[in-house]
Amino acid sequence: MINREEHRKFQVQNVDSSARQLLRVHPKETRLSESSTDGRLLNYIIMYSEEDEHSEAILTCYSTQHKPLHPREPPAIMSSSDKVTEAHNILFDAGIKMRTQVAGKEYVDRALKNGSTPFSRCMQDFVTESCWGSIWTRPGLALGTRSLLNIVMLCALNRSTELAVHVRGALNNGCSEVEIREAILQAAAYCGMPAGIEGFRVAQGVLDEWKAQKEKEGTTRGARDTDIGMEQRIAE
Repeated sequence: MINREEHRKFQVQNVDSSARQLLRVHPKETRLSESSTDGRLLNYIIMYSEEDEHSEAILTCYSTQHKPLHPREPPAIMSSSDKVTEAHNILFDAGIKMRTQVAGKEYVDRALKNGSTPFSRCMQDFVTESCWGSIWTRPGLALGTRSLLNIVMLCALNRSTELAVHVRGALNNGCSEVEIREAILQAAAYCGMPAGIEGFRVAQGVLDEWKAQKEKEGTTRGARDTDIGMEQRIAE
């Protein structure tokens, strides 16, 4: 037997005509059953006032699994839209942190400022969340390896502006000049000599700027000396 006290009740302002007909026969309580779209048998108990046929009916609906349906007061849970917003915020925050670590604060601030219009901001959000928040934060590859992969792919795509960003990112992630050079050479072998030539041109400019900056700072150290590693990154 199903405990009536366990049922969640809700008010129905308009009972359909078939239910009203049944209620006139059994004015105090009517039991109805029907099959739901997912194949369950839904049982209804309708309490209806005997004094006024137009008054509100109290309807209790439960499934054969004894789970109440359509509760009057649903549990206080986060809506789907709120969950999506929270997920976006989590990815964006993680992405900004990683993007700044790899590309540098100056570049990130400039990119966000240039992409701050209502038209372009969505692209900055998408890049930050998907590339930096979802992919770059994964533990499967070292940051330096991800940088070298990007260098090769951007050479193949002939995207010089982004290539410069990721050559600097590779240096920030501790990659050596030799590693960057060999990555671009391999890209040239598989993607074509023009891609390799352009890649070396872009990378040389970044390397020159990097060396000048480090000399001014009085250091030649890159991020390799301070990179905490994959295990620590995912633990955070």
